[in-house]
Amino acid sequence: IGSRIVPTSLSMNAGQTSPPQLISEVELIALMDRNGIGTDATIAQHITTIMDRKYAEKDGNQRFHPTKLGIALVEGYNSMGYQLNKPDLRREMESECNAVAAGRKTRDQILGPVLSKMLECFKIVNAEVHKLDEAVARHFNNLGSDSSQYRVLQANFTRCGSCNGMTVLKQRTGGGSNRGGGGDSGGSKLLQCAPCSKSFLMPRYNREVRPGVNPNNQHEPLICPICQFQVV
Repeated sequence: IGSRIVPTSLSMNAGQTSPPQLISEVELIALMDRNGIGTDATIAQHITTIMDRKYAEKDGNQRFHPTKLGIALVEGYNSMGYQLNKPDLRREMESECNAVAAGRKTRDQILGPVLSKMLECFKIVNAEVHKLDEAVARHFNNLGSDSSQYRVLQANFTRCGSCNGMTVLKQRTGGGSNRGGGGDSGGSKLLQCAPCSKSFLMPRYNREVRPGVNPNNQHEPLICPICQFQVV
């Protein structure tokens, strides 16, 4: 302490940090067990559910890679102030359930507080769902924007209820060969509004799809009084 030194040389070495290794299935199971997430009977099902929903994929070395969808969900929920990718909320809920099973608490003692927390989480997420949309948009192209996957069936198809512009009717390629507003022998259809940068998947129809018009004036679009979109 208090000593003085005179350096004999100075050097700057270039280098870079390495990302942490991806988590393996064995490590994930151990972490879930340590944090009280699931039981011996349900942990495997939790992992299967995550993979079935395409939040993560497992490679040949049994290590998990997050997908674009999984990353978008984490970013979206974190932007709302809820780190739902963390085990805290689930761990607390399962701890309360274990307390009931062990006889330390009753069902009525835990049910109200647990439901209140879940309801508060739902209300905030529901009010800020646009943040989830924004996170997904950062990782995925707008639905229908890939011309190699969708073809235009009809331009200026219906009136957009958001910007009052005209939507384009598109259909996923690889299906039938119907044109215009024809039947549904091809792939799924959607309405795309370029000014809004939004696309709307349509239900699968077995009949001809046409824009709705006012029965008293065939040149006037039939507008939904609730959403202001033209009826299809």
